[in-house]
Amino acid sequence: MSHRKSFNVEAHVHFLTFSCYQRQPMLTGEFECATLVESLQAAREIERFALWAYVIMPEHVHLLIHPREPVYSMASILRRIKEPVSRRIIAQWRISSPSRLAQTLDVMRGRHIYRLWQPGGGFDRNLYTQDLIPKAIDYIEWNPVRRGLTDDPGSWRWSSAAARAGMSDAPLRIDPVEWELTPAVENH
Repeated sequence: MSHRKSFNVEAHVHFLTFSCYQRQPMLTGEFECATLVESLQAAREIERFALWAYVIMPEHVHLLIHPREPVYSMASILRRIKEPVSRRIIAQWRISSPSRLAQTLDVMRGRHIYRLWQPGGGFDRNLYTQDLIPKAIDYIEWNPVRRGLTDDPGSWRWSSAAARAGMSDAPLRIDPVEWELTPAVENH
């Protein structure tokens, strides 16, 4: 199992990517996506981070976040986002969709584990220069277009592009991009 290197550096912005188990399309329904949105909102409030961009794709998620506290843990933030989603979706699938539940089965050392997420933390790219922020936002919000899922980023319901365009039915609000480089960060 690969481990994600994480650098919790004050003032850095984090471009996060995490995938569903075996990159299967497990985030395709309203329940699954809405559950992830609820968890993301709760984690944002508890862990105190700004959410600048997001997209929920059928088999992975991209987030652009900026921790508001000088001391934070990306592992804690990811755990707070992913664990509640996994528990709720797997519990729901036990009742409503045994075939989907079977797709999450992982047998490790004789133990049966149901996984919504690929093991490990995913990818965490620290952004520490302002020019990288708009590029990351574009990459995230245009992901559904590049994949051929829509022609317009703002029409993909599970993306910050809808919120950025001012659509009132966007499932999750985004925070304004407010970021100042500190002198220590500029020297990287």
